[in-house]
Amino acid sequence: MSFLRNICEGFKVLQQNNVIHRDIKPANILIKNGVAKITDFGFARIVDNVDDKVAHTFLGSPLYMSPEILAKKEFSAKCDVWSLGMTFY
Repeated sequence: MSFLRNICEGFKVLQQNNVIHRDIKPANILIKNGVAKITDFGFARIVDNVDDKVAHTFLGSPLYMSPEILAKKEFSAKCDVWSLGMTFY
């Protein structure tokens, strides 16, 4: 649960800075000294508003992608929430 809390705190910072990660998966969460951190921002995108829908971009790891991305539809930062849920499942 503490790892989940750490990642959620990271998501708050991403949202405050209008960043969508787009590739949340176990390999992109590192743990050091008992603290989990989000890494690998290669697919990340800065947007005007994290709640706005963004262009169709098929990026990420298919096992952790949200249904919207897999269907090549517009998506928002909520795609990261889906990926986080899949990661912790």
